[in-house]
Amino acid sequence: MTHHPNCPDCLRAAHIHGHTAPEPPEPDPPIRAATFILLFLVFVVIASGWIGLMWLVAQDVGWP
Repeated sequence: MTHHPNCPDCLRAAHIHGHTAPEPPEPDPPIRAATFILLFLVFVVIASGWIGLMWLVAQDVGWP
């Protein structure tokens, strides 16, 4: 189970065992704009392909 470095359980355990409290974790790096745009375009292509496929199926079965 992951704890925040300054939670009472971590500080108590560190004090009992003679260790210092653990260092806070490093934050995740922010997502780059190019990565976000690429993922968005992939989503748009997949979504439009699904809508196009459903449109073709609807035309095939005679739905207006």
